Amino acid sequence: MVATWALGVSYPWGGVPVLGLGLGLSLVANEVWSLGLGASLFLPLGLEPPGGALLLRAGYALDPEGKGEVGVRVRYGDGGFALGLELTGPL
Repeated sequence: MVATWALGVSYPWGGVPVLGLGLGLSLVANEVWSLGLGASLFLPLGLEPPGGALLLRAGYALDPEGKGEVGVRVRYGDGGFALGLELTGPL
């Protein structure tokens, strides 16, 4: 099990900058499967109210040594449910 955190600033198109903070736990089930659970908080740097989301992610390693992975992420937050497909790997 690995604890993770993230801090960042995003600039939505036509909106105000948003400060984001995320915390999560990742579990590597075996050499190819991983599972993650997290929560994030969004603080707009303007007059908008803060928001948040809960995240669940499952990943499958395409190349365990190179850390290439395909993942599915489910997010529930201010905008309702969102489903995402992602491909990650080293640069």
